[in-house]
Amino acid sequence: KCLVIPSGIDTDFFTINEEIDKESKKLKLSWNLPEDGKVVLLLGRFTRIKGHEFLLGSVACFKTNKAPLVVFVGDSKNAKLINELKLKADQINVRLLVYEDVTDIRSFYNAANVVIVPTTKPEAFGRVTVEAMSMEKVVIGNNLGASSEIINDSTWIFNSSSKESLADTINTALKLLPQQAKDVGQKNRERAVSLYNVSKLVEGHLHIYSRFL
Repeated sequence: KCLVIPSGIDTDFFTINEEIDKESKKLKLSWNLPEDGKVVLLLGRFTRIKGHEFLLGSVACFKTNKAPLVVFVGDSKNAKLINELKLKADQINVRLLVYEDVTDIRSFYNAANVVIVPTTKPEAFGRVTVEAMSMEKVVIGNNLGASSEIINDSTWIFNSSSKESLADTINTALKLLPQQAKDVGQKNRERAVSLYNVSKLVEGHLHIYSRFL
């Protein structure tokens, strides 16, 4: 008999509060966004499987004056790739900001309009996906690995082989009215807390251990 215990995150930590709101507003001010400017966030290690270049190519499909600001947050271990991504963004006229070794990523989640998880290879558990859901964000993933199961809404799942598919999905997200985006975010938060809270992970393991004992 197989028992499935999903991995989890601390949903009490990944939640919005007054301090995070204040920090995210500071971030957005520093980005000099136009009045209707939008932000898409990719958070993860700077490695090719995370899909950074794929996302840049997708945003390049937008008309220049409507394209969102792209923000990458990750580690500083792969300077070569980071420089390549900055150069690529310049070449295709995509506005990109890169942050390395951030100590608290919650303000970045909160400042984004949508969080993208465009991994080029299947991943067993999408930690960033769940963190962003817990932070009440609209989250877009692809049809590889865990994303589609975790998000559980085909509206926000794109075809991993098509940059145009991702561009269309991002466009759908950015066209949401504020209340619609809030509704999606709250639904995501509820799903993260009910299924992927680390306390569920702990309880599941302890339950199995106690049965054997």
